[in-house]
Amino acid sequence: MLKYDAIQLEQAARCLRVMAHPTRLLILHLLGESDHSVGELEKLLNISQSNLSQHLSLLKDKNLLASRRVGNQRYYSLKDKRLLGLLALMQDLFEKT
Repeated sequence: MLKYDAIQLEQAARCLRVMAHPTRLLILHLLGESDHSVGELEKLLNISQSNLSQHLSLLKDKNLLASRRVGNQRYYSLKDKRLLGLLALMQDLFEKT
């Protein structure tokens, strides 16, 4: 039997709620393929920089993303590559056959 404490369950639920948005799922998928700058993500997603920044901030706040600055560019990546397994599982579960 799996044992979880209430704090871990609440943290997991909050994290999944943040992920439960089509744009944020796509951001995670794109960052699973490679690191991207804010400008690159803005073009790939075809959304405004302010909208993108809100999504990135929520994901980073839940400790899902890491960021680094290179010159005047900020690059984002997945903080934990194990997240790719969860994304792959979701894709398999909800993929149309």
